[in-house]
Amino acid sequence: MGRASSPVAGRPGRHRAEPAPAPSRRPLLVLSAITAALAVGMVVGGPVAGGPGTTQALDAAGEQGSGSAQLEASADSGTGSGAGSGAGSGAGSGPAMTVLPGRTLEREPEPEPAPVPESASGTFAIAEVSGSSRARPDDAGLRLTSYRVEVEEGLPFDTGAVAEEVESILSDERGWITRGHLLVREAGDADLRILLASPTTADRLCAPLLTRGRLSCRNGQNVVLNAWRWQNGAETYGEDLEGYRQYLVNHETGHALGYGHLGCPEAGAPAPVMVQQTKTLLGCAPNPWPALER
Repeated sequence: MGRASSPVAGRPGRHRAEPAPAPSRRPLLVLSAITAALAVGMVVGGPVAGGPGTTQALDAAGEQGSGSAQLEASADSGTGSGAGSGAGSGAGSGPAMTVLPGRTLEREPEPEPAPVPESASGTFAIAEVSGSSRARPDDAGLRLTSYRVEVEEGLPFDTGAVAEEVESILSDERGWITRGHLLVREAGDADLRILLASPTTADRLCAPLLTRGRLSCRNGQNVVLNAWRWQNGAETYGEDLEGYRQYLVNHETGHALGYGHLGCPEAGAPAPVMVQQTKTLLGCAPNPWPALER
């Protein structure tokens, strides 16, 4: 018997099996890439820096960390670099975080100045001067007046610091030099004694003038500055304590130079320095300098 023959192609009812086409690899690669991206996002702990969810990742880090961590997160929020590293692994899967206001660093408050006692020792420390100021020439016929600065012992003020402030006022180009007076500070004998005194001592040195523990005066060669005013100023100067001290020194020294009280020349104008500006401005504006009055 002959050998059975193989099927012939093209006969009815018989055909050769065609090989199945090779599956495309593109969907698999896309799926792998998405899976990898999700895995990286879970490891990092949030969205990619700069993406839509960056703020949420920073907020999560801020809520879980301490106050300093919040400040660091706030500082990094401009770039997003490393912002997600402080969040937990579930930061991307939870609900959106509420944005919380950041903390601010508060400065330590300025220490309250030591209160001025109503009474002190009654004795005074004289501020030292390096060298003799009398060697300064009497320029262009200016009238020379010497003074020394003294601070009552027991007051919360440094004698040297007070003397330097008084000297800076009396040597200012807006001061009494504009009226022909040259004021020179000494440590020994002087024409004037400028004394910073407690309210009780000021009242005693100013008598028979009534200063009532809150006013200053010139009495003879003594220019008496009330320490309570030096510390607290006056309502007419508001918060400008430096300006009030300038006025106080110039006003009381002006009396010693021979100038009396004045009124306000025009509403709103700078008050003459010899107006009693501690009490009232009489409609003028506060002014501590002889040179600025009209």
